Amino acid sequence: MKNFLLSIIVLIGLNMNGQGVFFLHGINVPQENASIFEQRETQYLSELAQDEVDADRMAAWILLKRVNSIGNPSDYKYNYIWVHRFKDIKQMVERKPFWQNMESEFGDISNFIWSDIGATESGRYYWKVEGEIPSEKVSKFVILNGAKPTDLEKLIKTSTEIANKVFKKNMKKSGIKSWGVASKIIPINSNTNPNTILFWDGYDNMEGIMGHLANEAAMSDIPEDMKKEVFSYIPDGWGWRSVWQIIASTSTKQ
Repeated sequence: MKNFLLSIIVLIGLNMNGQGVFFLHGINVPQENASIFEQRETQYLSELAQDEVDADRMAAWILLKRVNSIGNPSDYKYNYIWVHRFKDIKQMVERKPFWQNMESEFGDISNFIWSDIGATESGRYYWKVEGEIPSEKVSKFVILNGAKPTDLEKLIKTSTEIANKVFKKNMKKSGIKSWGVASKIIPINSNTNPNTILFWDGYDNMEGIMGHLANEAAMSDIPEDMKKEVFSYIPDGWGWRSVWQIIASTSTKQ
């Protein structure tokens, strides 16, 4: 897990066929500066991101925080991930850095916003949404699963059938709030970035998260033949699995 735990999301969904693209941008913030970072993001950056959504320049923005109580912190290169979603590639490539609007929106707070907190950032990782069950509101926690499939198209098809026939029908019983699958656009490297598919499963509590990881919750409703088919396309299993808390997000266009 030393490589960037590419992830997402419970982004604002569009439909079960999947639409949109997004990029992920990780950051490692020293624990002693985490509260400053989170205040910047929730008090200022999230408002600027909401302006972008309201102006139809972005579809959604979310900040994820790794759940610290799972595993060793040194196993993870980044402890926060920004998620930027767009309706299409054109909207994504024409975007402008919205944080440049900080001074015009809030006045001169540069000493607070841009002060050095000793953080290390990743590059950007681009994904295409292939299918999802959208949520009416962003869930509180999300499981991120990455893998290297032997047949990407068949895995997307089978997993989307499971989402339609099983997850969507049993959401109230299982507690799952959202689900999605995305294929990687770039970067792809057999050594450093081999995982080309990403799944996300959203719940509102850790009971649901842990149940899902233990093949309970929504997972318990999947027929065995469908489970076997999914894992036949990822014979090496998951490249990584991680749990994140959603601490800030935009809402749909006002």
